[in-house]
Amino acid sequence: QPPPRAPKISSHVGCTMADQPLDVTRGSEPSRITKLRWGILGASNIASDWCKALRDVEGAEVTAVAARSPERAAAWADAHGVPQRFSDYAELCSSDSVDIVYVSTISRLHKEHAMLALRHGKPVLVEKPLAPTAAEAREIVELARSKGLFLQEGMWTRFMPAVEKARALIAEGAIGTPTAVHADFGFNALSFEPDSGMFQPGPGSGGMLAVGCYVVQAAPMVFGTAPPVRIAAAGAGNASGVDL
Repeated sequence: QPPPRAPKISSHVGCTMADQPLDVTRGSEPSRITKLRWGILGASNIASDWCKALRDVEGAEVTAVAARSPERAAAWADAHGVPQRFSDYAELCSSDSVDIVYVSTISRLHKEHAMLALRHGKPVLVEKPLAPTAAEAREIVELARSKGLFLQEGMWTRFMPAVEKARALIAEGAIGTPTAVHADFGFNALSFEPDSGMFQPGPGSGGMLAVGCYVVQAAPMVFGTAPPVRIAAAGAGNASGVDL
């Protein structure tokens, strides 16, 4: 019986493809398997959920977190059993104990923090949305490409088993040629504090960037990445004009 094939892996900005799980081997010795060490920028609630989920991933661990203050970083690290904590984002990005960075800060800071990690030579996973504007997203992508580093938006719904199955069926032509996509995403807006960034005017605020990207991304997932012919939108805002 022939030996098992080595995984075929091709990586580029925004995607990694393999016929089996990515082998997180570091160093030149094939037998030396060590864990991929994650550093987190932003001691946020979403980072807490992400950290808990990572515990079920073989070959990965969170080794460091950075937050706006030493106290916040320490409290988050203690709550999640993370050994290193920083109040300086650049210090985490330059740490030799971090292999890859997850950016979980507020969306208006995604460009700054993603590019900080990339400039320190770290691959980056950015919580959705990648950036508040297309122009900022292009800057991040261009920097990652220029350095040959992995960059991906954390659009977790793409990797749900039901969604992966749907994508496979569409690719196989099992449902014919798609002509329309209808997508819904709901959440309890009252779970956010009234003074949270969700309801405050300014870059990165409102429901469109927070959860609207989940439904918008369904269109290119089905139809491909060709530019849309026409875009139309309707919505409602609160007293401050923030979309809900």
